[in-house]
Amino acid sequence: MIESGGMRSTTFRRRTPRWVRIVGLAIVCVEVSIGAPVAISAGFAPPLLFIGSAVLLGLLAAVAVSMATISLDVDEHAITVRFWPIYRKVIAVSDVISATLVERASVAEFGGVGLRMMPRRGVALLWGGSPAVQLTLRDGQRFVVELDEAPAAVARLSLGGPA
Repeated sequence: MIESGGMRSTTFRRRTPRWVRIVGLAIVCVEVSIGAPVAISAGFAPPLLFIGSAVLLGLLAAVAVSMATISLDVDEHAITVRFWPIYRKVIAVSDVISATLVERASVAEFGGVGLRMMPRRGVALLWGGSPAVQLTLRDGQRFVVELDEAPAAVARLSLGGPA
């Protein structure tokens, strides 16, 4: 939990699990070992240049995923849900009707880890199996955000004060 002065903003985070960083590193190694020879031999041949570009984009995606961070920023006016560097949603505090603690976020319910957007189930930001905050909005939309300090985040959201 990180607090800053002024507007009384509090940030809660979920660190990227080691296994995600290892998978990201493995993908980078494969991309480099396959992509480097393709990119070098591409020259100006359009098909090979296209393959080299695809490999480069895959490399950038692997690096982004391995560095991804889940966070929830709370201040007196808004709640910001982030899956950095891919997703950011700002929610007005007045739109939230409940903030509850989920003891163990279910990967199976949302079909995997990471940023999950499921019709009728809502948006989930999770790495799997840890406590999470569930935000329910006035329009029925639901956000499940896995955090290292989920109970403190729920207390901060419920009380509108420091955790």
